[in-house]
Amino acid sequence: MKVEGHPKLERNQDGIVINKDMGGLAKAKARKLAQENKDQEFKDMKADMAEIKGLLKSLLEQKTGN
Repeated sequence: MKVEGHPKLERNQDGIVINKDMGGLAKAKARKLAQENKDQEFKDMKADMAEIKGLLKSLLEQKTGN
């Protein structure tokens, strides 16, 4: 049974609303995965920058003798 005003939604025998838009679901999952990848890349870059900062501090301390 169709849900009025929502062409991609249907109700099953128990009255539960089912989303029949599989293309939209696939796109949403792809967007979520892409965002998770960007988030991980950002975390990795932050960790790399912290490591570079530590190395630079260490190098500066060696140069100045502190």
